[in-house]
Amino acid sequence: MVLRVFLALGLAISTFASAADVSRSNLDTPTVSFAVKPDAFDSPTPVKLGIPYITFPNSESSLLRDTVDWLKVQFGDQLVILPHSEQSLRNAVLGGEIDLFIGSSGFYREFASAGSKDLATLVDDKKKNPNESTAGTVIVRRSRDDLRRLEDLHGRSLAAGSDDFYSGLQMLLHEVKRRDLPYGGFFSRVEITGMPLSEVVDRVIRGEVDAGVVSACYFENLLATNYPHITEVRVLEPRSDSLRCLHTTAPYPGLTIATMPSANPATMRAITRELFSMPPSGTDKALWSAATDFKPVDDMLKALALGPYRHLREWTVSRFLSEYRYVLLGFAVLLVGLFLHSFRTEYVVRRRTAQLQEAMNEQHRMEEAAQEQNARIQLLERQGVVQQLSSMLAHELFQPMTAIGYFTKGLISRIKRGEFDREAYLDILEKIRSLNQQSNAVVEHVRSYAKAKISRSPIDLSSVVTQTVESLRRARIADRPVALRSIVPPDILLVADPLEIELILTNLVKNAAHACAEVPQPEVCVSLERLTEGAQGARIVVSDNGPALTEEEIENLGRLFETTKKDGLGLGISIVRRIAESYGGKLYYRARKPQGLAAEVSLWNPLQAGESAS
Repeated sequence: MVLRVFLALGLAISTFASAADVSRSNLDTPTVSFAVKPDAFDSPTPVKLGIPYITFPNSESSLLRDTVDWLKVQFGDQLVILPHSEQSLRNAVLGGEIDLFIGSSGFYREFASAGSKDLATLVDDKKKNPNESTAGTVIVRRSRDDLRRLEDLHGRSLAAGSDDFYSGLQMLLHEVKRRDLPYGGFFSRVEITGMPLSEVVDRVIRGEVDAGVVSACYFENLLATNYPHITEVRVLEPRSDSLRCLHTTAPYPGLTIATMPSANPATMRAITRELFSMPPSGTDKALWSAATDFKPVDDMLKALALGPYRHLREWTVSRFLSEYRYVLLGFAVLLVGLFLHSFRTEYVVRRRTAQLQEAMNEQHRMEEAAQEQNARIQLLERQGVVQQLSSMLAHELFQPMTAIGYFTKGLISRIKRGEFDREAYLDILEKIRSLNQQSNAVVEHVRSYAKAKISRSPIDLSSVVTQTVESLRRARIADRPVALRSIVPPDILLVADPLEIELILTNLVKNAAHACAEVPQPEVCVSLERLTEGAQGARIVVSDNGPALTEEEIENLGRLFETTKKDGLGLGISIVRRIAESYGGKLYYRARKPQGLAAEVSLWNPLQAGESAS
């Protein structure tokens, strides 16, 4: 009688035969015949079979009931049926109280490290592949258009039958992790309804939760029995694979019967033979088959830190070292590499710094030597400029000194004649003083240039060029008369020293005049052009119609002490070139057609377009 009471509890499984009451009692006492094979296996003690009395979908419920009936028929009282809740069955397995148990694949793999071994796994017409015979199915109200993907459930509420039921909540949580969704606190709350699973569906229908999770095929069973309002819900993200029921998560092996190391091998062989000899069970024709891949289940247990991986929820030094040993090893290698790299880098930096310092010292010595050489060259150039200025100085001083002489001679003559006109004498003396100041200014300018005290400021370059050309036109610049004309546009500004501009023009015009003096109708032309590229500048062009020169002769022009004059030293062109370079410009020559030569000097200054001289 006691055995029948336990058996009734162990077989409390619904077949969902009635839609009005989806077996809320879930108790069904099977008819157990007496053993027809009392000696079917040789065991000194009865074999203890542990079964859960939780609700499974139809095929699992049917197969579980018929398996118990079949085994009792085959082995009689040599097989003891021990019904348990999920937790008590777990404790019984760990306590060595049972030899054989039936449970979900997740429940079975909890004890793999303790030596449990699967004997058979369920298949039926909807679950042809024993490796993919169960999954988690998420249901939502059909009217919830905002819930189309699993990601949409983030921050929503969920109903589940049990918090440790693998074919439901745990598979759903694993799916959340597999998709790299925010696992911690993914749902705003999870309501555990207990059994039967129809309570999960009812809460979704009533709108008390946003979604619910049940086992695969449970939804189809309710549809088949016309469960009230079942058409108001739908499956979220239904998958299509070998599991022919709508489901949301990846599939896993389903209901499994497994043995523990305490069981007699011969006994287990006999039980396995009988399991595979069972006729199909229920309307779905459920059978026991052999699953070959429990890795997805192991991955789920590890990801959720369940069963043999429950220790992963607690961090210890040994676990940390075990979990991250390769990371720590890599980090150590990285540190050693960084140390070696730092040491090598420091050594290289010290060596390169010493080399750089030596190079800088050498460069400093070279710069000092170059500065000394430049100073000597500049001294020579200034001396040459002074020599070149002598002719200009003589020309510029000739007129004021001659005028001073005439005024002085006239004044003396009047005094000798006894003439005395105070106003006339004061006017003559004032003119003499003015001419004297003009002469002093010319001399001081030459002295300033010789002392390298050049003062550059914004000037009207057009006016300076025009005045210089006029001065040269009045002077005798060659042994015979030479026509001198100019093309000078107005208002070209330049930051320059007027004396340097006069030096450039005087040297180039005199050279051009000497070059063309021997040809018929000699002519020299001075033109001024505005340069618009980049910083504002100007170009002075002095051209003549002298004899044609060869390319070699043109290349030699401007070299120190190189000249085409019989009595020249070649210093004038060197001075022009030096002045042009001090303005960031250059001097170059080009041949004219059919004869003659053009000397071009480009001069640059920092004034921007639009500025005017102050």
